[in-house]
Amino acid sequence: MAKMLWFKDVDINTAFFHAVVKRRNNSSGIHCLRIDNKVIEDPKLIEDHILDFYKNLYAEFISNVQDTSNMEDFIGTYIPELISSKENTIFFLNVLIFWKSRMLFLILIVIVLLVLMVLVVFSIILVGKLFGQMFAMLFNSFLNKTGFFLK
Repeated sequence: MAKMLWFKDVDINTAFFHAVVKRRNNSSGIHCLRIDNKVIEDPKLIEDHILDFYKNLYAEFISNVQDTSNMEDFIGTYIPELISSKENTIFFLNVLIFWKSRMLFLILIVIVLLVLMVLVVFSIILVGKLFGQMFAMLFNSFLNKTGFFLK
């Protein structure tokens, strides 16, 4: 039910939207934290503890590195490869083939549209000439019948 209300009412800037955002902001967060078996509720102490935890966590990894001049070795040591270079090449080629086929399709569409435009322009010119000749003939016959046509 809540998702239906969200879907229905969230897109417009309503009081419902602001109430949902405010409720989420109030509920998402760390309001208390157990540090050394003590429950801490001071936001500044919680923030400092979390920052120190992650600084110390990553400091262990960085302190084990002697030479950071070659960043590829540094990254390769601590960030594992999830796919091989062969898999990466295959993926890249598949993406390239995908976009190439899309581009060929778009080029074909553009060519068809250009041909249609040329045909429409020539049709307009041809129809204009025919109507021009018909109009001239009708106008001349009108002038001849009414006697306004001078020879």
